[in-house]
Order: sequence, then structure tokens, then C-alpha cells
Amino acid sequence: MLTAADKSFKGLFSGVRYLGPVRASAERFYRHQDLEIGEVDHKGENLPMVINSLDARMKKNLSKWISDNFGFELELETSGLHYELKIKEEHDAKFHNISDMGFGYSQILPVIVSIWLETVGAVPRRHLGFTDANSRTLVIEQPELHLHPALQYRFGLAIAKVVSLATNFGFRIVIETHSSQMIEAIGESIRRGVIEDSDISIALFEKNKNDCTEITMSGFDDEGYLMNWPAGFLSA
Repeated sequence: MLTAADKSFKGLFSGVRYLGPVRASAERFYRHQDLEIGEVDHKGENLPMVINSLDARMKKNLSKWISDNFGFELELETSGLHYELKIKEEHDAKFHNISDMGFGYSQILPVIVSIWLETVGAVPRRHLGFTDANSRTLVIEQPELHLHPALQYRFGLAIAKVVSLATNFGFRIVIETHSSQMIEAIGESIRRGVIEDSDISIALFEKNKNDCTEITMSGFDDEGYLMNWPAGFLSA
């Protein structure tokens, strides 16, 4: 029995990927390193190498998916063993080095690319042996850090879009957030019929009068409104 339980837990946790709240800062140039390229690491330090491992078609698809969902394009330039990540925002005529852009880009890109790799980019990568068919879970801590509220909202809309894809690929996303914009975006997606209210589960963490943390399960109603908002969640 213990052996079976041990095997079950190993199978469960081997499929969990984690992205921390503070990802690696942007650099003007990234030097090639012999790092794992099958997935983005928890700080996003291997992000340029992961993107470089994609073929030209997948890089183009990734940039288009980012543009469609977040309003900016991504480009990777290579020169020998050095990489340069570039961003082009909507209505901008050219790409700029990521180190010259807002800090938020370096923080959200590892999250965006990780989600894309597990959903939109999953099928071609499985043919290359980078992913397996086991159930996988991506845990993201505070993806909204350093993001403009408008981009937080767009991130919430994008999360809603990939929920159905994630289900098809046996992939789950767990997000720890304090962003009302993200919550509102997911609710709006339910109202528009992009996803069902049953596709999303909400766990609310609140301190009680004894200073102990209580966990309450909640969710959205069929009109996309979050039930049981935490006390003071929207307070200034």
C-alpha cells in the first residue's frame, strides 16, 4: 500500500511546474548556457534558450499568439552564442530590446511562454520529446506583479481562452493572485461564453478573528460574478 501511495505521489508531483512571484530581470544580452530547454525554469532564467530551441514556424506562432492575446510581439535575435530578446508593442514600428522596456515584460514573459508551451505549442513539442502525456500542472505565483492593470486584465482574458485547451491536453493552471482585474476578466469571459463557470475553481484564503487562515471554496455564478468576495479585497 505504501509503495502504491509513494508511486502515486511521485506521479502527481513530477508533473507539477512552478513559476515564482519574482522572475529573472531583463538583460540586454543573454549568453548561451547549457540549461534545460524542455520547460521554462521557476525564475525564467532559461527563457531565451527555450525560445531558441523552437523552430522558425513555432517561434512565429508563439509571437502571433502573444500578439493576439497581449498586444505585443516577441522576437529573439541570435549572434553566435548570445541572444537578444526584443519586444514590439501595438502601434510601434520597430522592436526594442527587452531591457529598454518596462520591467513587467521580463516578469510576464516566462509565464506566457510556459502556458503556450503546455497548450498551443504542446503537440509539435511532444513529437520532439519535450513533453509527455501525463497530467501536468503549472503553478503560478502572482503573475500580476509589475503589470499595468490593463495588461493584468488581458492576462485574465488569455487564461480563460487557454482553459479549454488546457483541459484537452490534461493540463491544469493554478494561480495565486491578488488582482481584481484578472478576476474580472475571467468573469467577463464566462459572461461571453468563452468558458463555463464550472471550468474555474476559486479558493479564498482569509484570516479569521483568531489570526488563523481559513480556506473557503468559491467560484463564479453562471453570469460570471465571483461569489463570496473576500472582505476588503477591493479596498484601497
